[in-house]
Amino acid sequence: MFADIGGFRSELANVGDFFMPVAWCEIDPFQRLFECWRLQKFTVEEFFKAKADELSDSRLYKMAGNVVTVPVIIALSNFIKQIHKERIGDL
Repeated sequence: MFADIGGFRSELANVGDFFMPVAWCEIDPFQRLFECWRLQKFTVEEFFKAKADELSDSRLYKMAGNVVTVPVIIALSNFIKQIHKERIGDL
């Protein structure tokens, strides 16, 4: 199956009840889980420490997905600070 994703024509694979990009399907499941943690800015050590606790992969995905990374918080706080400065004045 092919689909237009962000202006690019990409092949999708049927995985159970949903479709995933083929490149994502071809990644080793451990590597995919590891990359999810790294995208959330966890260190390698933090990932392996959580993995060593023998949590299920679905639990580890959930833990990685429920994170708000520090750069996001900094960006939001800077945005709020700028709006406050423009409308009310310096803090």
